Amino acid sequence: MFNCIQHNTIIQANTDLLQRDDYQCPSCHRELVLKSGNKKQAYFSHEIDQGCKHRDPKRPNPKAKPKIKHTTINKADIMLTFEKLLDQILSLADDGRGQSNG
Repeated sequence: MFNCIQHNTIIQANTDLLQRDDYQCPSCHRELVLKSGNKKQAYFSHEIDQGCKHRDPKRPNPKAKPKIKHTTINKADIMLTFEKLLDQILSLADDGRGQSNG
């Protein structure tokens, strides 16, 4: 988690903080420790996992590559869809011819 309580104040994890300094979980109020290093953003973690469900919203990883979904398109499916659309267009055009404007 990226935020915790320290001395009744909400603070945000950063590398300038001490690893242990009376950090408390905003949900269960148990002790937290600061985890920080060179590769990941600083965050707080429960000293002992006792089942607290508190989770901060996930922050997007700026280095992560976007996930691209690849789909195979069948030429026959495209033609069938095109034919259905063309039938609908022609049907609408025929309906318009039979109507009078008066």
